[in-house]
Amino acid sequence: MIVLDTSAWVEYFIGSDRGRKVESFIKEDGALATPMIVLVELACKSARENIDFSSQIGFIRANSAILGFDEEMVIPIAETYASLKARNRKLSLADAIILSTAKSRSALLVTCDSDFSGAGNVEIVR
Repeated sequence: MIVLDTSAWVEYFIGSDRGRKVESFIKEDGALATPMIVLVELACKSARENIDFSSQIGFIRANSAILGFDEEMVIPIAETYASLKARNRKLSLADAIILSTAKSRSALLVTCDSDFSGAGNVEIVR
């Protein structure tokens, strides 16, 4: 399974060089998934920058499983976040949720965000 984070989807939708690299992951035969919080981040970006992401969110929902998290994931999310913060990482809580969601499913996380470097099982598209 491949999990895409917010930065990967944004780069894909704007058609950047990194977005074209992300496209190769989208076109792979494996299962594609997106954490629910990514849709929240895209909606926030849409409101903040006055961009209509509704068709893009529709595309994500049609081409990707949307992954939520349940009570069992709260402790792993908290532990991941605390561990990364203890090492002085700049990972946000939303990013910790995205990373924990991917890890809980033994999935490869694809991102364009260098804050994930060294997290393990993460492909940073440059």
